[in-house]
Amino acid sequence: MNFFGSRFIRRFASSATVFTTLSASRIRDDYFKMNDKFPIVTAITTSAALWVTGDILAQNIEMRVGKDSFDAVRLFGTAFEGSIVNGGLGCIWYKFLDQFVCHR
Repeated sequence: MNFFGSRFIRRFASSATVFTTLSASRIRDDYFKMNDKFPIVTAITTSAALWVTGDILAQNIEMRVGKDSFDAVRLFGTAFEGSIVNGGLGCIWYKFLDQFVCHR
């Protein structure tokens, strides 16, 4: 019996798929619970994470085409913009607008 045989790979792949699926559904459920309890904090955290991830990817692309180094000041500015302006104020603004929109 070979350790890296097809039987081992099938068993490992199927258990990894189940583990990944369970983890993803649990993360999703926990995210929705946090969004129900703390909507502004969840919006701030989610928005900051997405903006920072996007800026890191953009700076990596820029470094490949000739930019010298990673700009931490830009990253912190992006984190501020994503968290406070778009995450926090955006959440408050859309909750305010929801008061005036007729839900059909």
